Amino acid sequence: MLRSRRAARFGRLVAASATLVLLLAGCATTAEPTDDETTDAEPADDAEPADDEEAADDEEATETSTEPIAIGFPVPVQSDAVNEGAGAQDVTVGDTQQQAQALVDDLNGRGGLAGRQVEPVWHEINVASPEGLEPQYEAACATFTQDQPVFAVATTAQIPASFRSCLEDAGLLLVLTGLTTSDAESLGAAPNTFEISLGLDQVADAIADEILADPRDDMVVGIAAYDVPTFRRAADSLESQLTEAGVTVVETAAVTEPQSEADFETVAGEAANAVLRFKDAGVTDVAFLEQGGGIPLFLLQAAEQQEFRPVYHLTTHDGGQALIPSLPPQQLTGARLVSWLPVLDVGQTAAPESPARTRCLDLLAAAGHQFPDPNAELAALAECDGLSLLEAALDGLEGELTTESARAAIEGLADGYESAITFQTRFGPDQHHGVAAYRLAEFGEACTCFEYTTDVTALRGG
Repeated sequence: MLRSRRAARFGRLVAASATLVLLLAGCATTAEPTDDETTDAEPADDAEPADDEEAADDEEATETSTEPIAIGFPVPVQSDAVNEGAGAQDVTVGDTQQQAQALVDDLNGRGGLAGRQVEPVWHEINVASPEGLEPQYEAACATFTQDQPVFAVATTAQIPASFRSCLEDAGLLLVLTGLTTSDAESLGAAPNTFEISLGLDQVADAIADEILADPRDDMVVGIAAYDVPTFRRAADSLESQLTEAGVTVVETAAVTEPQSEADFETVAGEAANAVLRFKDAGVTDVAFLEQGGGIPLFLLQAAEQQEFRPVYHLTTHDGGQALIPSLPPQQLTGARLVSWLPVLDVGQTAAPESPARTRCLDLLAAAGHQFPDPNAELAALAECDGLSLLEAALDGLEGELTTESARAAIEGLADGYESAITFQTRFGPDQHHGVAAYRLAEFGEACTCFEYTTDVTALRGG
C-alpha cells in the first residue's frame, strides 16, 4: 500500500494541473448530469431585464453587426505555484491569460473573427482553492452567459460536464483543445461543442488496434478505468473488442475518479488492490482508460512493490513522457503508447515540427513567453489552437454570425484545419472530436523515453 503522504502530495499536484498538465485536475467531475439536475446558472428572481447587448434569441447566440465579438476564457491560476510546492519537476503551465491576450492582439491586428474585433472575457479558476472546480465553473458559466455574455468559450482546461451543459443550454459555442473526458455519446448531447481531442470511444478503439496488431498467445489483459459513465463505456468497448478477437480479459478494475485531494488515498488503495487481483489472475498486460496519469502512477508504484511487471498499454491521456520521472523505469519495460499529442508524449525535441506549431511558438516567444518544459509548450500550443480553429472556420463566412452558422463552418472544415498540437484533424456533422490520427510509441530503456515506432495512423473510418 502506498503511503498516505504520497497520495496527499499527488493530490496537490493534480489540483495544480488545470490545463494540459500531467496529472490533470481531478476535481472536475466527468459524471454526466441527470435530467433533473440544473446545469445552467439561474438568474436571481429580481434580476433586471437583459440589455440590448444580449442576444434576441434566447436559444442561440447571434452576432448581426460589425461590433466586437466576445470570447470567454476560463483562466486557471496558481498551477505553477502549487506544482512547485508539491515538488513537481518540469511541469509548468505559464501565464495562459497573457498568452491568450497575445493571440487575441495578433488576431485583431489581422482583422479579427469574421471581420469583428475579438474582446476577451476572463474568468479565473483557482486550482488551489479548497472549494474545488465545480462551483468555480458554475460561476464562470454565469459570467459568460449573464454578467458578460459571450458568443463562444475557448478553453484548454479539463472542465466539469455541468459547465459544458450550462453553455449548451445557453446556446454558446465551446471549443476545447487538448485532453477530454467525453465520448461520442456525451458529445452528441452537446452539438455546439468542438474539441481538438480524441474521444474516449476512439481511445478504446486505438488501444484495441494496438494490442491486436501484435497479440501473444499467452496474453491475459486487465483494464484499469475510472468509475464514471464515459470511461466505463470505453472500458466495456475495449473488453468486448479484445474478447471477440480471442484475447482473454480477466477484469476491468473500476477506480474512483478523484474529486479532491482527500480522494487520492482511496485511488492509491484501489490501484494497489487492482495490482493484487491482476497478479493473482495471471495478467500479462494492463491497459488504462483514465485521464491525467493518476491510475498508472499509483498502479505502477504498487506493482513494483509486488514485483509485478506486466506490459503496459498507455495513451496520451496517461501523460506520456511527463509521467516517466515519477515511475520506476523497470516498470516501463515493453510499455507501448498511443500518442496524439506529440509534445507531451515524446517531448519537445522529438516531437515533429509543423508550420502551425512554429507559427504559434514564434508569435508567443515574440511576446516574451517561454516554454521550459513539454507541458508549458503544450499548454501554449493549445491556446493557439482554440482561436485558430475559430479563425479558420469563420474566415470568409457570409451572412449572420450565429451559433448555427459557426457550427456549420467548423464542421465544413473537414480535414482542412492544421492543428498546432496534433498530427491530423477532421471535423464534420458527426465528428466534433477533431483528432483524426495517432502514432504508436514504445518505451526505450536506453533513453528512458518514449520513441515513435510507426508513422501516422488514421483513426478507424478515416
